Amino acid sequence: MKTLPAARLKIMALPALMFAVGLAIGAAGMGLLGSKPGLARPMVAADLGNLADRLEIILQRQTELELRHSGLATLSREADITGGGGTPGLRRQSAAESEARPDLAMLEWAAHAIERGLDEIDSVQQAEIETIAATARADRKRLARHWAALGLDPYRRALDPKAGLGGPYIPPPLPGDSDSAFGMAYEAARNDLIQAAAFRKFSDHVPLGVPLASAAEIMSGFGIRRDPFTRSMAMHGGVDLREEPGAPVRATAAGRIIEADWSGGYGRMVEIDHGGGLVTRYAHLSRIAVKPGEWVERGHIVGRVGSTGRSTGPHLHYETHIDGNAVNPLRFIRAAAPISRYR
Repeated sequence: MKTLPAARLKIMALPALMFAVGLAIGAAGMGLLGSKPGLARPMVAADLGNLADRLEIILQRQTELELRHSGLATLSREADITGGGGTPGLRRQSAAESEARPDLAMLEWAAHAIERGLDEIDSVQQAEIETIAATARADRKRLARHWAALGLDPYRRALDPKAGLGGPYIPPPLPGDSDSAFGMAYEAARNDLIQAAAFRKFSDHVPLGVPLASAAEIMSGFGIRRDPFTRSMAMHGGVDLREEPGAPVRATAAGRIIEADWSGGYGRMVEIDHGGGLVTRYAHLSRIAVKPGEWVERGHIVGRVGSTGRSTGPHLHYETHIDGNAVNPLRFIRAAAPISRYR
């Protein structure tokens, strides 16, 4: 992942400028009464007013950049963008220098130096937020493509407010900055990070991988096949996985047990509701290890391989359903590896 050093907003030289202003005010007061040796010219009230306005603008800019820095730090953590370095700080002006040059030219120079430093930080922060926004957008798009390939609409399922899914805490947009280039990039990054986090969390509830300890051999696939009992063509709503009798059968995603009992031709069968319209079934079990209403996590043992019900020998019949329709479990089994990189 491309990284950019996090902008570390260092303490600016404002104390030095304010110290110099204090000296200048005293000098100006003397200048109003009469000239002071060492000054280029006596300072007048207008000089002080202009300088005070400029100092106020500088303080406002520094406050804004500090708020940006706080927001960037949070977004950088969520986007997993880290790095060393930081924004250069400004040279601090010593009291001795202030005493040596307490004139208007020196104060103009100090203000200009601070403004240059703030401009530099502004530029670094703008580059960083654009990098974070691009990273978040790419992650969100890649995850969305994975879910779409499985026949799942992530924007409807993962972002469903009733799904009970969580995500990182990301602060709201920076106040008064929403119309600027930085503010728009910040808001875009924030939205993409929220969506990407929801997509990753959604994977906890998607049945990925095989329900057995190892990659078992597929004895019969999903779709139309010749029925092993009647020898006529029939629909097979899942996959049959070869495994030794008594081998543990594991949940392929977190969810709630909605059925755990004998179910006709399925024999002993466990059905799990994973939320978002996703359901899995585990059939022909020799023993059931869960009860209806129980919550299980991915990898939890729900039963043991057997040959109960309409079965010719020990194996696991495994089904995946989306919105009540059986879909090929192989698409979920094969998606486990690429999606696991984001979990």
